[in-house]
Amino acid sequence: MKKTLLVFTLIACAITGSLKADWRDKPLSLQSLDKYEIGKVERDYKSEKKINDIARGEIFDFYIDLQLGYGGTSANVSKTNNLDKNLNTESKGGITAGALMYFSLFQTVKFSTGLTFVGKKFAVQPQTTSTTSSNAGFDSTTAEFSNNYLNIPLNMNFGGMVTDKVGLWFNGGPYFGLLLNTPSASGYGYKNFDLGLTGTLTMNVQTSSNMSVILGTRVDYGGLNNLGSTQYIDKISTLNYVVFSGIRFSLAY
Repeated sequence: MKKTLLVFTLIACAITGSLKADWRDKPLSLQSLDKYEIGKVERDYKSEKKINDIARGEIFDFYIDLQLGYGGTSANVSKTNNLDKNLNTESKGGITAGALMYFSLFQTVKFSTGLTFVGKKFAVQPQTTSTTSSNAGFDSTTAEFSNNYLNIPLNMNFGGMVTDKVGLWFNGGPYFGLLLNTPSASGYGYKNFDLGLTGTLTMNVQTSSNMSVILGTRVDYGGLNNLGSTQYIDKISTLNYVVFSGIRFSLAY
């Protein structure tokens, strides 16, 4: 009897030890839960993650984009009644590069600024409408504008992360542009500064905790201050379409 009891005791200890070892080797996982429990775990995770993300960026969030792109410039040049020539414009392409800084305060106030180098190139072709030209002082040959600007945007920023790795952002507002070179064309009264509006749509793909690859497009409308004005030229404005890529670095406090 004692031997039989001892055998049963040893068997029970072996089974218990096996269960303990099996429990330790196979921790709790989502596969061991039913659908309701899985949903609850996922909801709790998302809720805690959202609270953590807000807490991480609650005070101050900062990131910087390094961009390199290419864009085309379309110009609108209108003449006065004193000019007896029609003005046809031709669009041309140019390089853009910049460093833009984005700030977020308490996850509510979001704005961006920085420095952007923009090449705005276009041509104006005067066409005589009369047999005699009386427009003394106006260059009747094709005018080539190869204008390089240093733009300073002051924009509001909207958007965020669509998934854990991908974000979509829009920023827009006014900009101030300083002309870096002297226009070669005469008779247009071209100004050395530009006031305009800009809008940028950017997608970022996060590659690490503080770095992303970016891809975007930008539209600039220049000439709110009228880029050119003489007795022959009434108004000059420009429209830029740019595509760019680059790298984003982020830092949150």
